[in-house]
Amino acid sequence: MSQLGLNEMLKRQAIRLFTIGKQSDFDLDASLAELNDACAMQPALLQLFLEIQYQMASADGSISPAKKATLQHICEQLGITGFRFYQQGPRYEQRRDYDQPKPQNTLQNAYDMLG
Repeated sequence: MSQLGLNEMLKRQAIRLFTIGKQSDFDLDASLAELNDACAMQPALLQLFLEIQYQMASADGSISPAKKATLQHICEQLGITGFRFYQQGPRYEQRRDYDQPKPQNTLQNAYDMLG
């Protein structure tokens, strides 16, 4: 969470939204459409969003086929070609491997990052 520079209020909000996003009835496509609309004039925000998603998906050191499928779906919903996403993926993975130790518990690390 310290990497994101969030204050206490934003940390609590991030944890709440993280919990909502894990629910089985969460409408990912509607949320992605809303994000896409909100970022229409600032594509760098979508890129940052994808970087964060990739970092979270690879937090345990690898990306499972299910996570890859979810990341690909996110890219498609945001109008970003899979090639562009996967082309950037190894760069993020290499940077993460260099900068951070490999975490042991993905869900716990996600909560730790959120505070």
